[in-house]
Amino acid sequence: MALLRIPVLTARGNSQVFLCSSDIYTNSTVKYIGQAAYISDEPEAFSNPFFSSVPPGMFYPSLVMAILAAIVASQTMITATFQLLSQIVKLSYFPQIKLVHTSKIFYGQIYIPWVNWLLMIGTVVVTVAYNNTTKLGQAYGVCVILVTFITTSMVSLVASIIWRIPPYLVVFGFLTFGALDGVYLSSALTKVPNGAWFTLILAALLSSIFVLWRFGKENQWRAEASDRLNPSHLMEWAPMLASGESAGCSTSQILRLSPGYGGAPVSTIDGMGIFFDKSGLPNTTPVVFVHFLQKFQAAPAVVIFFHVRALSKPTVPLEDRYSITRCFGSDGVSGRQQFFRITLRHGYTDEVIGKDLGLQIYERLRYFVIAEGGRRVFPRARPTSRISFAVESNSPTPPASNERELSAQSSGTLPSDALSEPTDSSDENQISAIQQSEWTLDEDDLLVKLCSEKRSWEDVSTYFSQRSGRACRQRYEGGLLERVAQNRTSVLLTNLQSAYSAQIIYIVGKQQMRIDVRAGSCSVKGWCRRIALAAFLWLRANTGRKIENMDVGVEKLVEVGFVKVM
Repeated sequence: MALLRIPVLTARGNSQVFLCSSDIYTNSTVKYIGQAAYISDEPEAFSNPFFSSVPPGMFYPSLVMAILAAIVASQTMITATFQLLSQIVKLSYFPQIKLVHTSKIFYGQIYIPWVNWLLMIGTVVVTVAYNNTTKLGQAYGVCVILVTFITTSMVSLVASIIWRIPPYLVVFGFLTFGALDGVYLSSALTKVPNGAWFTLILAALLSSIFVLWRFGKENQWRAEASDRLNPSHLMEWAPMLASGESAGCSTSQILRLSPGYGGAPVSTIDGMGIFFDKSGLPNTTPVVFVHFLQKFQAAPAVVIFFHVRALSKPTVPLEDRYSITRCFGSDGVSGRQQFFRITLRHGYTDEVIGKDLGLQIYERLRYFVIAEGGRRVFPRARPTSRISFAVESNSPTPPASNERELSAQSSGTLPSDALSEPTDSSDENQISAIQQSEWTLDEDDLLVKLCSEKRSWEDVSTYFSQRSGRACRQRYEGGLLERVAQNRTSVLLTNLQSAYSAQIIYIVGKQQMRIDVRAGSCSVKGWCRRIALAAFLWLRANTGRKIENMDVGVEKLVEVGFVKVM
């Protein structure tokens, strides 16, 4: 029980581990010294030193204390098993399992239902199989001394590799403690035929599962590495030429696959597509989106790379839960598709994947676009921390020129007149003339960029064709750049609303793994590898999370299958 109390308290902090270790060391030392002293005077008490050393008249109180201690020890073992298994899962040595957090105060206090049932069944089976406590004690003794010897070896490795202690000190410490542990271990191994064999077989079986899963995951990661592409390596924006227009004058663009993937144009699907990103790595494309694009050569009007990240805390405030950035282009209007990357951080008591997930994402994107437009309309605004999402942008957050503008950005909205039409009659005529011309948002972006660089009109005019020259001159001379940004935000919000109203689809990947039969097929090592990977794939197929466990509308869920070779 003393050894098992350490893993239980690892979730409580280093201070409690230190206090617990001191308590264990003191009590265990006093107990064993007292029993050894009693046995030296009464050798016949060797078979049962605890009850033999109880003072007269204290047998039944001691029996009650022993029963209570056994209950505490069993609870300690159960909790320690939960903690150790959760750490093994985090290190990718075991499949993902359901963890139930039972406390909002102690973050590491967990419960694993199926492990609890497995421990109960194992306890009953072992008790029936051993029949007496002597064999159980022998099996337990071998486990304790083996753990002690392994701990000594591991501490020596850590001292040499991590702590950088001089080798002669490490060798001296290992020989000193390792020799004592080795003597006790050699004596305990004589009990293996009398019942200790069960614990060794169980330990070997569990260790094999852990090593097998890690070996399979490493092969899976190597197979998946080829699909971790930067979006710019997979897609590119190509100019969309009108009749009689040269490539240098065109500002409208369409999305195409990169030449390495065929160079075919990517058509647009009405709606909003949420692609679940398992890795969440920045500057990469989710594997499911790569295969979706290769198979269909189409993309939704609004593409969202969605990654869910669980934190070891009860809850995450709503304003800190979402992190939104644009990807594959900083403006999102270079073509018909818009690309966003969203990371959702949540605690273990937060319910985040539900039937209203699409609505929540749409609202966050809407606030993001409004705040993004506010940075263009109010280029001197001060940053505020009350915006309910993280805006990851290359440009600094804008300052507010007055309290009304700052309040508007803080609440995720703009002032009432920010997106309204101008009231001056001359401005109305200019706006009307601009709207009647064939002017695009891409030309808006280019004009804003050139004006921010203090370009002269002669220099600016060379970037535009004769078709859009008049509208460009009106905007350049009329000082309408702020209204350009406002109009841009209005158009983006309209496009986002249209995509949300059309449809929302959730796209997840269904990855099938196959073994490369050509790798080392004629060698013993190759056959052993194939057997190990086959066992890993069987375990993976029977422990993976199923798509039907997602609490979203089934009619909105799309599964894209693909095969990877290990």
